[in-house]
Order: sequence, then C-alpha cells, then structure tokens
Amino acid sequence: MFIKWKEENKPPTREWLEANAHLILPRPRDWKPPIHRLYAYLAESSRVEGKPRQKIITYLASIPAIYTQESSGDEWCSFWYYAVASLCRAGVDHHAFFDALRGMESRVQRPSYRKLMDIIYEESKCHPKWYKNYEATMRTLNRVDYYAQWFDWE
Repeated sequence: MFIKWKEENKPPTREWLEANAHLILPRPRDWKPPIHRLYAYLAESSRVEGKPRQKIITYLASIPAIYTQESSGDEWCSFWYYAVASLCRAGVDHHAFFDALRGMESRVQRPSYRKLMDIIYEESKCHPKWYKNYEATMRTLNRVDYYAQWFDWE
C-alpha cells in the first residue's frame, strides 16, 4: 500500500477570502483565486491482465498546499486527524498504518507522537456529530491505542 496524491485548484470559500483579504490584490468583483489543495488517498498496486493498476482503498484527507510546511494551525491539525481517523476506519494493519503516515510525511510535515495524540484528542471533541461517519469514527479511534504500541517517532 502507498499514498497516492492528487493536486487540484479549487475556488476558496467565503471564510478563507474574508480571513485573507489583506493578501489579495484588488481584482474584479467576481474573481476568486484558486486554492491549491493536496488530496491524500490510500492505494494499492496490482496487476490486471499483466498491466499495473492502482486501486484506491480510501480517501484520507486534504490540505491547502500553503499549510503543508506548518507544524501547527487548524488546517494542519485537521489534516492529520482526518488521515488517522480514515486509516483507523479502513482497518489496516500496523505496517500499512505506519507506511501511510511515512508516505504523508513526504508532503506534509508530521507531528511528534505526543502532538499527534493531542491532535486526535482535541479534534475528536470537535468532530461534528451530524457527519455520516461520526459513529464509525468514534468507534474506530480506539485503534490508535493499538497502533501506538509500534510508534517509533520521537
């Protein structure tokens, strides 16, 4: 298994435009600058009729490209929370779990073990209860304790 990255430019949300209005030069009224986002997917390789194919197992998380080198901030914390929650929901073994975390580390600065646990704790309290995956996420987040046995981060 490996991390497959997809890059896309999407128009920003109203909240982002209001928060970053000082960064945007005067433009036509209806113009919206695209936000360059990175999307992480867990995928596996296989051969079908002798040809290599990539099968996406699950969507992990996305993050605006400008936040990939941060080591704090809401977008960065949300990225790591949703990535770990998606891996837990997918039920991967601990080797695949850590391979995925190392694969995401290639593009997004990773947190320390203690910081990751803090992010999971804080973000799980803020996870909206109306999300369709809320109950499944809360049930499977206890797998993080199982994976924690093999953490070798500082």
